[in-house]
Amino acid sequence: MELIQFYALNIFVGALLSIALGLFGAHVVARGKTLEVVLIGQSIQVGILIGVVVISYLFQTHDDHSFHPEIIISLFFTFAVYSLYEKLTTRKEHTKTLVLVALYATLIAGSYIVVAASPLVESHMVKSYLGDIVTASRPELASVLLLTILSLVYFWKKKKVFLLQSFDQSLFGHSLDSPKPSENIIFNLIVLGLMLSSVHVLGIIFTLSMMILPIFVFQFGKFTLKQLNLVVVLLSPICVLLGFVLNIKLESFPTSALITISYLYLAIIVSQIIRKRD
Repeated sequence: MELIQFYALNIFVGALLSIALGLFGAHVVARGKTLEVVLIGQSIQVGILIGVVVISYLFQTHDDHSFHPEIIISLFFTFAVYSLYEKLTTRKEHTKTLVLVALYATLIAGSYIVVAASPLVESHMVKSYLGDIVTASRPELASVLLLTILSLVYFWKKKKVFLLQSFDQSLFGHSLDSPKPSENIIFNLIVLGLMLSSVHVLGIIFTLSMMILPIFVFQFGKFTLKQLNLVVVLLSPICVLLGFVLNIKLESFPTSALITISYLYLAIIVSQIIRKRD
């Protein structure tokens, strides 16, 4: 109980972040950007590894409990990778999957090379994959909390616009109401910001799972978007807390992996209960 109280802010930030990822993730999937999200997640992870190497080389140190400047390097690296993807696939829709797989495989190979070249980064690589919320510094938690709250407020104000755009994208492959370019830019920047923060603090497994698992589970039943959003808002915080409690009992198991397994298991149960009631 004392550990839960000590890490209350970490748990609260993780819970809010999981809600934001789930709400935005449903729209990302509806807009046909699932593979792009996987590519961005991997780019962020590799960018963090490169950042750790660069910062360690420049300052000969890396403090897990202070602000982590490698997140800035990761941001620029991710922009570079996604810009390359956009350049290679512009007006070539049929090549998107091929380019995505090629870049993803290259990024994985690059992560192995970074680790081989600098063994000191190996522990950070594990954290980037599995997540380690307890190592997040207070300044990082505060910045992630602010970003998450602003994202949720924006989502609430624009939820009807998002719904129409995502619905059109899902059915017709494009938006019928010709949304303002700024709306798409803001939406994409918010998703990028949430993913960058999430991968850095909780790992790539947590990030992709919170974005993809809800709509993956609920697509097998006739669930409304309102039901999906309600489940995300209620279930995500519960699973973050449950994962943390299980981590206290099972210290050798990574927090994010426990959160992900708990989420999948409980989401399946909840989906079956809703299906039977309907």
